[in-house]
Amino acid sequence: MGTRLLIEGAGAADAVEDLMAVPGVTIETEKPRSTEAHKNLDAAAVVAIITAIVGSVVTVADHIVRWRREHRANRTEVERVVIVRNGRRVNLDELDAEELARLLRHDLGEDPERAD
Repeated sequence: MGTRLLIEGAGAADAVEDLMAVPGVTIETEKPRSTEAHKNLDAAAVVAIITAIVGSVVTVADHIVRWRREHRANRTEVERVVIVRNGRRVNLDELDAEELARLLRHDLGEDPERAD
């Protein structure tokens, strides 16, 4: 299944392009489900599904956290990035690389506590 990242805001499409450049990660994209995006942002939202990771999950998680920080620091038109899991939304801004790595491992069917 993979990890679903909901990227919201006018800059969502550009942000996904940058995310797809993260080494070691395979990403598919789709439009958000009606229950995922906020109604006022659904036209400017993209779901990036992380379907595979080659190499270190912690390294990929670190790249993803840095990707989000760079977009936030550069004030791109990405209003929020959330991980959608079991109907819950987890704000990527609230996770560090280790916490994100645990979620990625779990969603990819790996032992969440495994060290790289």
